[in-house]
Amino acid sequence: MTAGSLLRRLFRFPGERFSALDPCARGAGLADLVRGTGADTWAVVEREEDLGRFARRFSRVVLGPWHLCQAPEGAFSLLFLDPGRMARTWLRATWRCLAPGGVLLWVCPPEELDAGTARFLCDRFSDAAAWAVPGGVAVTGVRRPRLRGDVRAERALLGVAAAPPDPAGGPEAAYPVPPSEPARIVPALPDEAEARALVESSPLWRLFRRDTRRGLGRPPVPLHAGHVALLLAAGHLDGVVGE
Repeated sequence: MTAGSLLRRLFRFPGERFSALDPCARGAGLADLVRGTGADTWAVVEREEDLGRFARRFSRVVLGPWHLCQAPEGAFSLLFLDPGRMARTWLRATWRCLAPGGVLLWVCPPEELDAGTARFLCDRFSDAAAWAVPGGVAVTGVRRPRLRGDVRAERALLGVAAAPPDPAGGPEAAYPVPPSEPARIVPALPDEAEARALVESSPLWRLFRRDTRRGLGRPPVPLHAGHVALLLAAGHLDGVVGE
């Protein structure tokens, strides 16, 4: 079973639509968590061959990597993180995508939930708790509207994480997920058809193409290393290139 299916009973989902994000998708954990709800689910993948596989389980699938995508801050009601590696790095890179009141589900190896990470979590999330899931620990919490230190919560989280309980025994519907407006992530690489349309609509590019057909003009920008290769690959040069 995935972390999403194991922890599902801890979440209460709204009747309205809401946006949920898995920025480092490796499986269907988020899809299992929100199955049957009005979630608009986003998955970011790093390999093009994964697009089709994830498209069957998620509303939107974006080709990453995440750090090159453009994602709005505070736009998502639910953030699902199960990166498998560099879990702390992913947490620090993505937590701002959650709206205040939004819910986090972060899966990490037990050794990554140290004192510094517990402090980071409890400064930003209230009701932080840890649960036993296959291969690690799952941390849940609700994003605070502002940073606030909570030493007592840090100690409690570390204590629970040392021997995390079975989520089946946890309080049902402990984490209400708020509704949210539709979100949008701009992928690292635009869709090929969209990119072609943008290029062809550029006045500067049209001027360049017109002048080159007449044997006049210069490139829109000075040529740099790699530009000639791109022009060759696109078929705009015939292979005989002078200095």
